[in-house]
Amino acid sequence: MIKRHIFAKEKLANQQTLDHYKSRLQKSYSRMTEGRPVNLYALKDTPLDVARTHIIKCSHGDVFSNLELCLQLGIGHFKRVLAEGLVEININDLIYELSPLDDGYGASFYDWFFLFSLANLIGSKESVAEVVDLDVERINSVAHPFWSVGVKYLKGYVKNNKEVVSKSIEQIRQLVLEGAGLLIDESQRKSIVLIEGGAELLGVLWSPIFELYDDVFYGSADQFNLTLESYVSQKKEYIINQELEDDPRYWVDFPLLGCCAYAIDQGLEITVETEYAPRWLYERIFLS
Repeated sequence: MIKRHIFAKEKLANQQTLDHYKSRLQKSYSRMTEGRPVNLYALKDTPLDVARTHIIKCSHGDVFSNLELCLQLGIGHFKRVLAEGLVEININDLIYELSPLDDGYGASFYDWFFLFSLANLIGSKESVAEVVDLDVERINSVAHPFWSVGVKYLKGYVKNNKEVVSKSIEQIRQLVLEGAGLLIDESQRKSIVLIEGGAELLGVLWSPIFELYDDVFYGSADQFNLTLESYVSQKKEYIINQELEDDPRYWVDFPLLGCCAYAIDQGLEITVETEYAPRWLYERIFLS
């Protein structure tokens, strides 16, 4: 068992915070019903934090519904960015008609990747298809090379396009060696540069996820488990060395969970245990 690093427990959302989150969501629903503006991109972090809190506490009850809500809000945000007129957004089986957005902030290739991960974790083929159909390429004319290739890889993966998968994974590996794919200022979406430590950042935190998908694609369970153990061990070491222990983004590995859930769906046996990606989550025991 690779345990989660130690972090300050007071950073975890308490009951008062969880109640505040619930109130915030209800107020947002009311605003959308009244036709008033709501930032879906920012709002999706609310159910994600609730889910993260319950995951760490091993409280299964509200995890699925909050992950699904986060996914719906994220897809809704993408649809608003892509829309040219009023667009219908489905949230908790209710339809809201919202205005389009002029700014593509929050609809990057990485944001797409995160939604793809959640859709796999939840196990909804409809949601996976909906995410794959999002035209993220149209939004991001200038983008991280690493993430744009990563999205191409995953879209080719879902469509079982072996040529795209093979070519894209080699490009990902080359970009990691170069340490490329990081923007000077993401909000400006202009300058792509090589930065010091870029190879380590991509190689430790992100490229292993694509390697894991590749192991699943070719049905290599043994290699999957070797890659998984190496990835989680190195990432934990990176988190501690970079003093990121109290950053909630590093408490639960949602992209890894999505990949593990997909691996289980494809019949692979996962033998590596870690608190960063609990087995009960990717085996969807929380649905029972």
